[in-house]
Amino acid sequence: MALPPFWARMGLVSQGQDRAAPGLRCTHCGRAVRETMHTRETWLVDYYVLVGGAVEAVSVAGEDGEKPTTYLRLVDAERWVTCRDCYVRSEIRALRERMASGKGGLRP
Repeated sequence: MALPPFWARMGLVSQGQDRAAPGLRCTHCGRAVRETMHTRETWLVDYYVLVGGAVEAVSVAGEDGEKPTTYLRLVDAERWVTCRDCYVRSEIRALRERMASGKGGLRP
């Protein structure tokens, strides 16, 4: 998919500078995604990454009688890549929200 001429006119990229992010594809549609493009005035984001997975509770003893601190440690990380085309779809955003909250399981 070529970048729209608008982005080239705005100085975001020149034609032919359509660089793919190494090995990243959208989890939902399979499209190869591009690296974020930066200029002095703006940037163009082509994908978003959500990292989640199985967690376990870990407690760390407090110093000098302080209460222990408990946090959730990510033990089995999974990464979901969402291209900008899929991200605008309401069902994909709802799915990402369920995955991020832990209510929808680990698989998209």
